[in-house]
Amino acid sequence: NTLPQPVELGAFGLSVIADQVFTDRSLELIGTETSFADPAILGQHGYVQVVPTSGTGSVLLVLPEGNTSFEAWRMLMEDPTPRSVTFEGFYSMMAHSKGYAEAEWAAGGGPFNPATSPTIRGGETYTVA
Repeated sequence: NTLPQPVELGAFGLSVIADQVFTDRSLELIGTETSFADPAILGQHGYVQVVPTSGTGSVLLVLPEGNTSFEAWRMLMEDPTPRSVTFEGFYSMMAHSKGYAEAEWAAGGGPFNPATSPTIRGGETYTVA
């Protein structure tokens, strides 16, 4: 924070863009070119696993490091890719989500995990890993 006054970080997420677009692809192409991103939204014990739809091959695990938490899974509504039965959208792994919990998500019954938002004092740095 380069300002002299504190700043509240209302939300921070890391986009998880895995090719889950099945639209206009044959079953053969879906099996060879796409994957499933499966989140475990468990705070500091959370992760995202990206698995090939073929069921074979390497699995990518995305894990928070240190004190970073995985408190929410937010659909990237800003993405212009058309959603349908064969593509539900791209998501963001949220380390902080209080800004969304108090605004866009307020009518939905609350977040799965407690929503957080750190306050960064003037001159202080903050790391999310």
